[in-house]
Amino acid sequence: MSVSAHDVARELRGRLGADLGQTKLQKLLFLVQAWHVTWRGEALFHEEIQAYPNGPVVHEFRADERYADRQRPAPVEVPDGGVIDLVVSNYGHMTKAALIIETHTFSCWRNARIEAGDDLTWLQADPLAEGWQDGNGIPSLPINLEAMVPDIRATPTWAAHENVVERHRAAMDRFRAPLEQNYELQARIEEAIGL
Repeated sequence: MSVSAHDVARELRGRLGADLGQTKLQKLLFLVQAWHVTWRGEALFHEEIQAYPNGPVVHEFRADERYADRQRPAPVEVPDGGVIDLVVSNYGHMTKAALIIETHTFSCWRNARIEAGDDLTWLQADPLAEGWQDGNGIPSLPINLEAMVPDIRATPTWAAHENVVERHRAAMDRFRAPLEQNYELQARIEEAIGL
């Protein structure tokens, strides 16, 4: 059974509070998906993310939330491998406005807006202005999942994550090397445990 954005939203609301606003929730859903694609090499949820004028939006989830009469998928467990916790700890404290500005820095969103015909001139004037929310009639195009990866890898959080992984890898190599190089010690250990 595949995970939906509803399942991820339920997890986010469970960690950050049920009154999490729709805009902030949308930005966090995008960040969870982007981190999951970068870290695990695949999408966490199946819904498409579109490049709306005010940033990335999971359109189908937005419509489901907006119209209460729409049928929602049955809840399933989210096997996110710690990605939701990472996003909550690094972005959950940010305000709606800060998350809008943060997601506007992602080239995957910018490129999709430009491809749709948006010149993004309004972005330099006021990234939080309300007048551009209709997109000036410009359609919202899907954001390519693979295009999210360079954006995430450019974040300070990714660099810190990479440093931690590399330190763990180096520690494991230091531990493993003496055992592989010392056949006598390895043979005694194997004899002691009955191999």
